Amino acid sequence: MTYFAFIIGTAGSGKTALTAAFREYLQQMELNVIAVNLDPGVRVIPYSAEIDVKEWIDYEKVMLDYELGPNAALVASTDLIGTHVFDIKREIDEFRADIVLVDTPGQMELFAFRETGPIIVNDLSTEKSALIFLIDPFLAKDPSGYISVLLLSLSVQCRFNIPNLHVLSKCDLLLDEYINRIISWGESPELLLRALGEETKGLQRITSEEILSVIENVYTAYVQPIPLSSKTWEGLDVLYGELSRIWSGGIDYAIEE
Repeated sequence: MTYFAFIIGTAGSGKTALTAAFREYLQQMELNVIAVNLDPGVRVIPYSAEIDVKEWIDYEKVMLDYELGPNAALVASTDLIGTHVFDIKREIDEFRADIVLVDTPGQMELFAFRETGPIIVNDLSTEKSALIFLIDPFLAKDPSGYISVLLLSLSVQCRFNIPNLHVLSKCDLLLDEYINRIISWGESPELLLRALGEETKGLQRITSEEILSVIENVYTAYVQPIPLSSKTWEGLDVLYGELSRIWSGGIDYAIEE
């Protein structure tokens, strides 16, 4: 059985860095792991991808052939991934890997909220698949920002509906004070609600509280992010442990239907 982990998050949240670090970590555990790069626009990646979508899609050629600007060419290139999904799947199968790490496009909205993303995840994944959603701590260090990131995560979960883990990335770049505060919000919605009351007022406070209520009601387990650093490898052991529990069917992190 091959286990899949799709790594997704906002631009700059550390998806590629996590793919590189986690791949090396798993290799040191003598696991047969491969990395798949699905970002046609990335120029350099810090790992040797066993499968690279750029083998089939040339972003700059798409820009020239269709006379598109950089953003439109990236949209078109990402959409074109769907036409090669069977080629990608065939190559994945040939490796007979234990674990497949899928590094998704840097612009998350192009992958998650267009038709291509769900098609790719559905066609590539098995019943032993999980989604790793990266939370950028610089976007989530304030209560309202944290709520916004959780709402985005919930939107992504609705699009893919496979078991979901949350990772608080780049922990080596943030003061412990902020990390501990974000972790406490993940452990206790009551603390987050109290922090919201201190930070916001009026319509913003009411809206944030309603969003938090929806998140609590929809997820089978409240969101508790795993603090992680791709640079120091802090948290990779916890991430692997939680993924193993999902893959083995121990915990269902999917939203309730």
